[in-house]
Amino acid sequence: MPTGRSAEKELKLRMVGVDVSKGLGNAFVMRCTTQLQVETGDGEAREFVGVAKSGISHMKACNAAVTRAIVQALNDSAIRSYIERPQLERPAELSNRRHRR
Repeated sequence: MPTGRSAEKELKLRMVGVDVSKGLGNAFVMRCTTQLQVETGDGEAREFVGVAKSGISHMKACNAAVTRAIVQALNDSAIRSYIERPQLERPAELSNRRHRR
């Protein structure tokens, strides 16, 4: 799977919010809520929220919350449709192909 500039498609992920708090009624449980914005290469933008708790640390809670938001994004029908849709050739690639003949 190509990555970087050679990739056929791109997803832009941006963390737009993180909130860490103590769990209600239990001072030892940390809760983390993350807001993840995902934009597809064709301009579709969506936002996903991940929530998780941990009795160990706020880092574990936030790691789990980020993971949950990403899983939601990858299971979203519009994002999945973009990923699974065949990539159309770019105009520059079509032009190069015509010149090679």
